[in-house]
Amino acid sequence: MKSTFFPFLLLFMILFVCSLYYTKKWTQEGFDTQYSKFFQESYHKDYSYSQERPDCIFVSIASYRDSECRKTLEDMFEKAKEPEKIFVGLCQQNKDQSEECMIQDFKYMDQVRINTVSHMEARGPTWARYVCSHLWDGEEFFLQIDSHSRFLPNWDEKTKQMYQMCPPGKNVLSHYPPSHGQYNGIINNPDKSYAGYICSSHFENKFHIISEAKIPKNKRDRPFITPYVAAGFLFAPSKLLHEVPFDPYLPYLFQGEEILLASRFYTHGWNVYNLYEPVITHFYDRQKKNYPHFWHDHKNWNKIQTKANKRYYYLLGQYSADKVDPEFLTHAEDYGMGTERKLSDWFEFAGIDMKNKEITSRCNQYYNEKAKKWEQLHGQ
Repeated sequence: MKSTFFPFLLLFMILFVCSLYYTKKWTQEGFDTQYSKFFQESYHKDYSYSQERPDCIFVSIASYRDSECRKTLEDMFEKAKEPEKIFVGLCQQNKDQSEECMIQDFKYMDQVRINTVSHMEARGPTWARYVCSHLWDGEEFFLQIDSHSRFLPNWDEKTKQMYQMCPPGKNVLSHYPPSHGQYNGIINNPDKSYAGYICSSHFENKFHIISEAKIPKNKRDRPFITPYVAAGFLFAPSKLLHEVPFDPYLPYLFQGEEILLASRFYTHGWNVYNLYEPVITHFYDRQKKNYPHFWHDHKNWNKIQTKANKRYYYLLGQYSADKVDPEFLTHAEDYGMGTERKLSDWFEFAGIDMKNKEITSRCNQYYNEKAKKWEQLHGQ
């Protein structure tokens, strides 16, 4: 009995071990075949330009099948005080030509650089913004907005003026723009047009940190410091691109983009200032209406996002490398935190307790830059 049992047992064990090996091999090969396009070495590159363009603004616009994109382009140039100094980097991810962002014979078409990608080749907002950023060509200033924005008159001049009001140093202007429905009220009552203060955040599923804004009761007369950043309006000298380059290796990441930017800016020595009055509005209702959405077109996006989330948490210092798929660690050291300030100091600055998943709001506080501490803000 034993003489016949052991050969079968040995054969079973050999087959079992082989099955584990080939399952892992096939899984890895499947990953390489399916995901390798996300981690091409060519994406890791420096920003280059053909000429310096002093006092010009480069506007980064990532668009996914957005019918509002064309209106955004037209309004941007129409409302600018110096449209000849505006240059656009557009990544349009469309299904067909009917979704094109720019009409033929557009007056400023020579100032718009376009990278067109099939909507099925899209990889989420972080990758699209990376693509846009590499259309920069020497403009002095960098502005990132969403593709469904409207502009207030002389928005370019006002933005530069507010930036010049910031203290000397490496500064970023940002905020969550008001909705399109508030546009006429801002035009008719400019003294009461308040910019939302990005002053707090909350945990979603004890994992993602989602920043929040509050409308202050009293209007301020100059930009004020904030721990957070809004991806829908981000203005800075283009030096920012060289010091804190956009990460191309976060496919399908949606939640987490702004927190990564805020913490990376801080640790690289950049301060974020909240605008004190808006210069654009935003179409927030697009999410509620029957517009094309990324997650409707891409059935496997959530599976890939789960892996990208681990890179995001690794960069935030919350995961060890062994919890992240090796491919998702591609050039992580080049797109992570800086060395001018500690990441732990940013969490404290923002009032975020990662251990206990608690957040202290800064909405009723202001940052005393001289004393380097948060103080109570009365009357807010």
